[in-house]
Amino acid sequence: MYHIAQPGKFGPDELIHVQAQPGGTLGIYLHPLHARSELARGLNRLTRHQVGNGLWRHRVAGGGRMPESAEGERAAASRWELVPASALPSSITVMTAEEEGACVWLIRERACTRPLRDAVNATLERLARDGLWVQYWYEPPQGASRGARPAPGAGRREGCLQPMARA
Repeated sequence: MYHIAQPGKFGPDELIHVQAQPGGTLGIYLHPLHARSELARGLNRLTRHQVGNGLWRHRVAGGGRMPESAEGERAAASRWELVPASALPSSITVMTAEEEGACVWLIRERACTRPLRDAVNATLERLARDGLWVQYWYEPPQGASRGARPAPGAGRREGCLQPMARA
């Protein structure tokens, strides 16, 4: 989950700190002078949805790299973009535009600084390149509608979601 870090947690040139948490989750700490608390709340809302529904997952293996993605998963490009406040609904600080292989986080200007955006983008690029942050894009059985998705956790096999069998 995303957090606004306590003052003093960061080194002089560090704007983001990613730390493994109990239960296999990540704690992502943002520099308090570079991000607003509403950004962390919005990021957590979206991340809970994406991870909770099996759309994205964090993977760790020996040496910190995954040799290849599991079936149905693939490394995907993810990045933050700052957008004018007028481009988002008034109550939204962050939203995503997502398609197979890519996710762009649209963040209201002034919710974070450009240097933090750049530091996060460099971190996201490394996580995707190393196969540590992967997207699960559901492919329905041949002839079925793309609109149907499996229930979260349905048909788990070897750590990844599989499409549900149709009766």
